Amino acid sequence: MAHLRAQAEAESYRTMLNPTDRTLASLKEEEEEYTMKQLKSDLSLIVNVLFSILATGGAVWAVASSWAVPERFALAFVAAIVVGVAEVVVLGSYYRKIEEAKILERKKVERKKVVRTWEVGAGKES
Repeated sequence: MAHLRAQAEAESYRTMLNPTDRTLASLKEEEEEYTMKQLKSDLSLIVNVLFSILATGGAVWAVASSWAVPERFALAFVAAIVVGVAEVVVLGSYYRKIEEAKILERKKVERKKVVRTWEVGAGKES
C-alpha cells in the first residue's frame, strides 16, 4: 500500500512540475467519456432511423393492401428509401450546423468585466 501511495505522490509531483502531462491525462479521460456518450447517441440514432424506415414501409404496405404483391412491395420499398434519404439529409444538416456553431463559438473572444468590487472589513473602525 505504501508503494502505491508513493507512486501516486510521485505522479502528482511530476504532473505538478510538467502540467502538460496532467492536461493530456485529463484530455484522455474526457475523450473516453465523450466517446461513450457519442456511442450511445449514435446507437440511439441508428435504431430510430431504422425504426422510422421499417414503420414507413410497413404502413405503406398495409395501406396498399388492395394492390398486387409486387406493386405493394415496390411502393413500400420506395417509401422506405425516401424516408431513409430524408433522415440522412436532415441529420447531416443538423450535424453540419452543430459543427459550424462550435467553430463560431470557439472564435468568440471572452471579455471579462468587473461589475462591482467590495472590500472585506472596509469601513470598520478598530
